[in-house]
Amino acid sequence: MQFRLSSLFYLLVLFCANCFSQQKPVRHYTTNDGLQNNAVRTLFLDSKGTLWAGTENGISYLVNGTFKNITSANGLGFDNCWAITEDNNHNLWFGSYDDNGGVSCFNGKTFRRFTTKNGLANNRIRKLLCFDGFMYVGTETGVSVINLKTWKVTTLPGAEPHKGVFIVTDFMTINNTVYFSAVNEGIYKIERDRIVKVISHSNIYSMACINDKIYCSNKDNLDIITVNDFLKGEKKISSVKSSILWDFVKGEDDKIYAAGWGVFKPIGGLYTVNGDKITNVSNEYGITSKGLLSVIYDVEKKILYCGSKDKGIYAVNLENIINYCSHNQKPVVSIAEFQNNIAILAADGLKVQDKNNKTLKLLTLSQFKNFQQRYISGGSPLPNYADGYYELDYNITARDIIFYEILKGNEYLLINSNIGIFKIDKELKITEYLPVHSYKIGFTPQEELIETIPYAGVHVYADAFYSLKNNWFLESDPNTPLDVVSILHTKGKTYLASIFKGLYVYDRYGFTSCLENGTFKEPKLKFITKNDRDNLIIATEYGDIYKITEKKGIFEINEKIDRSRLYGKTISFIECYKDVLIIGTELGINIFKGDSVQLINTEQGFVNKDVKSSAIIDGVLWLGTNKGYYKIKLDSFIKDLPTVNRIDIENLKINNVPFKPDQWYQNVIYSPLSLAYTENTLEFSLNPSGHKYAEKLRYRFRLQEGGNWSPYSNKPLIYLPYLPSGNYEPEVEVMDLYSGKISRFGLPLINIALPFWKQIWFVIVLISVLILISLLIYYYKRKQIIQKALVERRLSETRHEALIAQMNPHFTFNAMNAIQNYIIEKDTQNSLRYIGKLAKLMRTNLENSRRKSINLEDEIAYLENYITIENIRFDNFITYFIDVDPEIDLYNFYIPAMLLQPFIENVFVHAFNDTHSSPQFIIALKKISNEVVRCTISDNGNGYKNSNTNKLHSSKSTLIVRERLELLQPELKDALKIKFSITGTEVVLLLKNIS
Repeated sequence: MQFRLSSLFYLLVLFCANCFSQQKPVRHYTTNDGLQNNAVRTLFLDSKGTLWAGTENGISYLVNGTFKNITSANGLGFDNCWAITEDNNHNLWFGSYDDNGGVSCFNGKTFRRFTTKNGLANNRIRKLLCFDGFMYVGTETGVSVINLKTWKVTTLPGAEPHKGVFIVTDFMTINNTVYFSAVNEGIYKIERDRIVKVISHSNIYSMACINDKIYCSNKDNLDIITVNDFLKGEKKISSVKSSILWDFVKGEDDKIYAAGWGVFKPIGGLYTVNGDKITNVSNEYGITSKGLLSVIYDVEKKILYCGSKDKGIYAVNLENIINYCSHNQKPVVSIAEFQNNIAILAADGLKVQDKNNKTLKLLTLSQFKNFQQRYISGGSPLPNYADGYYELDYNITARDIIFYEILKGNEYLLINSNIGIFKIDKELKITEYLPVHSYKIGFTPQEELIETIPYAGVHVYADAFYSLKNNWFLESDPNTPLDVVSILHTKGKTYLASIFKGLYVYDRYGFTSCLENGTFKEPKLKFITKNDRDNLIIATEYGDIYKITEKKGIFEINEKIDRSRLYGKTISFIECYKDVLIIGTELGINIFKGDSVQLINTEQGFVNKDVKSSAIIDGVLWLGTNKGYYKIKLDSFIKDLPTVNRIDIENLKINNVPFKPDQWYQNVIYSPLSLAYTENTLEFSLNPSGHKYAEKLRYRFRLQEGGNWSPYSNKPLIYLPYLPSGNYEPEVEVMDLYSGKISRFGLPLINIALPFWKQIWFVIVLISVLILISLLIYYYKRKQIIQKALVERRLSETRHEALIAQMNPHFTFNAMNAIQNYIIEKDTQNSLRYIGKLAKLMRTNLENSRRKSINLEDEIAYLENYITIENIRFDNFITYFIDVDPEIDLYNFYIPAMLLQPFIENVFVHAFNDTHSSPQFIIALKKISNEVVRCTISDNGNGYKNSNTNKLHSSKSTLIVRERLELLQPELKDALKIKFSITGTEVVLLLKNIS
């Protein structure tokens, strides 16, 4: 029996502890956030407030919520880093525990490295301390000192190696004297250029001097000695059992934090040290690793950073503005202030606590169920469906009870649930029970109970707990509230918000539908409340918020907050405090104050956004969630908060090429940017400062004052692609959702030069060139016209000369003689035939002399007529052949007129004499291409060279033909060739179609 009572007492204590346990807001950084490695050996805050982390695989630093990294690839010299500090010149120093590591000094651009080659005692570095112009380097075999002016390295004598090592574990300064601890030897001080042992002590893994005490951690204990005793050389040490503590830091209210890791024992985490009491606070601070190696506190931001050997970095917010209570991981459905205490209705019952979190009363599920059963067994009347009630299921067990809400009355509470409504008196006892089932209840202005009935209207009770007598408002009446989701009770009226039927008002005359009478036409409502100025605040199902003033039943909309201004789409609660409106969504808590908006979410510690209930009590926003509840101090958010006060350009890329190397301490570009027209794509990487939460910043920009702003982005990056030529004065606007403030900053002036083809000099040159080209074209055309006129003139002359040449007087004389002979011989028929052919030939000659060209068909006919006349003189003794290539289109192939006749005439004049036995000649036309025909005139005569008759005429005709061909078809070279031989003459002409 005693064991059972002890067990029950233990479980009750455990339950209460879970209810009281509150967790600090914590942000967990890992490699997913850019951290180089989750094994973090050391943490450091530089003079600018930037967090640096030394990991097993390089160095990381936190910029705008994301880590950037430095490794050996950047010139660091090593990757493993166990120590980080900063000197007075803002150079950062990194110490490595690698065998070849040493120390690297980083000035923001380059590294200066020190190793045993430069005089270090050892390359394996454990701790660094900058003091009085010197860098003290704690190694595995002693202490080395670097003069920061001369860079000279000195290793201090006096080390007392233990098994070959003298491992320096920590530094501290007291009264301008540097002290250090060696793991197996004790504590030493540095005196001039040597080390002197102060206290012998074994297994000192870390050491810190905070306030007036010195803390030394060994394997199983934390040893504490006062500074006075230490300076006197008195070894008065008090010891406290603990894990091995590797680092110490002083936080808010002088609270001391320590990082613990048991090495070979499964203990560790975050500890607080208060006198001789050490407490593991890992659960409260959200630390899940048992291997913490480093802690550091940001005083300005009130953030405690904890570095672990396996799970990255924890950033714990110690502002104490948002506190979370797990409440045994149960849903908290309603919260209310009662008798200056806090009533918390959760899935497992009702808890009433004072404002210091001390539990005053616990009402369990069984207590509510037992009270219901006593009521039923007492014979009291039970309502039923026939009377207009939504009947209860009296078989519901205690563990299946579902609570809906707390309704605060005058010195009592009503607890609404799926097994009925319970009344709690000021003594925190269940005193009354109403066996009705309603999802939403409320009060009339006279504090009569309003019971909304699913699908059956509304009951209004004058005194519900003494009589079920009520006024039943039927659902058939359009003014009866249906589907009610929120009820607001004021002095003179009660307002009911319906999810489908809009707003209802209850006054002394009963219910009125505002949707029916047209006074407020929004149909789908979700929440209703009021502010300090008695304005109604109504939230719709779709996310719009209305601020309304009611005067004599008329609703006037003072302000509408459009859903587009909300961060989130689904409203979970609305509350009013002072002059601000607080709206919960799935993304966090929106705080509207005037035109500004703030957002409280994960970064500040508001992680679970599944809100079930809300209440504001004494300036604290209580939010019940599906797992516990939050307490948020609203005054800490609506006060004037710090925001971005400076924007640096961390990196600038032009056409995706870095404009200058990345810098950390000097990275602002003040001078204007004068760029070529091809350098017109710019990318600015921004580094804001002065703010607290980088994740809360939103950026937008414009190119000119008065120009259009770009959409907001959460990335500190401005991308300007393909800027046209011109002058720009870019401006960036930063909206801080933590402070609700908007800041604007100018960026460097940008001048994009005009392309060369738009510049004045190029226009002048271009116009000059165009004028010159025009003049050249003019002179060329003019020359062509003159040349063409000369050619035409010469062609006319050559045609005339050809006509003259063709009308050879010798030919005419011979023809006349032939006619005369025919007449003397009285051969009338032949004389007439001859005269006819001659007349036709002369007429054709005259016609052809006026034509520039003639087709081959006509030319052949002309030649045949000419040959016939000439052959009559020879009694048709000379035979001839005309061979035409059938592929030649005789009708559409044109050649110069009167071109071939002179060569036929030469055949008759010069080729044959009377002694020739069988004189003949051939005219052959052969197609070379579609545009070229070869004409060959060959005879078997004696050759032109053997004939001296009329050489002047024949040579002149040949020259005229050659000249005509050169003028008319200059592209055909050697268009006329004449070959003389003993067996005859061959004339070859290349003729181009000149149609």
